[in-house]
Amino acid sequence: MFEEGLLVRELKFGFSDQLLLQNVSFELKPRECVALLGSNGGGKTTLLRLLTGFLPKISGLIKWDGKDIDSLSPPFLAKLVSLVELMDVPFFSMSVIEMIRLGRSPHLGFWGNFSSDDERIVQEVSENLGLGKLLNRSYQKLSLGEKQRVVLGIALVSQPKYLLLDEPTSHLDPRHQRDVIGMVRNLSKNCGVGVLAVLHDINLARFFDRVIFLHNGCIVADASPNKVLSEENLDQVYGKGVYSLHDWEGLPVGILRN
Repeated sequence: MFEEGLLVRELKFGFSDQLLLQNVSFELKPRECVALLGSNGGGKTTLLRLLTGFLPKISGLIKWDGKDIDSLSPPFLAKLVSLVELMDVPFFSMSVIEMIRLGRSPHLGFWGNFSSDDERIVQEVSENLGLGKLLNRSYQKLSLGEKQRVVLGIALVSQPKYLLLDEPTSHLDPRHQRDVIGMVRNLSKNCGVGVLAVLHDINLARFFDRVIFLHNGCIVADASPNKVLSEENLDQVYGKGVYSLHDWEGLPVGILRN
């Protein structure tokens, strides 16, 4: 039976002396926008890389649209799902538009030529990310926030069915954080893209449909933001009192009362 979406069951990964992920199970459907939270070293980035086949799992099941990840060819998987991570500076100089064009590679024909449709998509995504005036600039000379938007552009021009984001709002000012989250939500709701995003800002997580808490390699909560972002869960994942409603007049108060 064909089933759309990502299905993960009893996923395990690690090394001979340490398990980084154990018994991880969850689902992601098209048009669903899910935030992945947890403390540093909890396995969030490792999980994203397992979902793209970049890392080999020890055991467990990963299925994309009903097909086992081990049966999918890299070109097919590249069209289906994109992983967005902040890239290291290339060892050779590339312009912003050259970098963004890389995202169309899975869709090019035998000769690797860009069509007018490819160029239209590159231009539209660039304008939506506020990169229109930077297209001829060297990627190496951009700020970290600008580089973050370029890397997101590389993923978006590939028009994936599923989008995995590793801290997509890091290095961005509040305005661009809002714009990026808004764009991600629009992609999810209007274009049917399934989104799984690693976040550190728990305030941004309230704009997502679901929140998954990953702690010490295990999922400890998976539900709507109002249910997951409780003081009990925050204490368990980040340490008691770090996000206290009583001791800190800080970020989580508004979230926890929504």
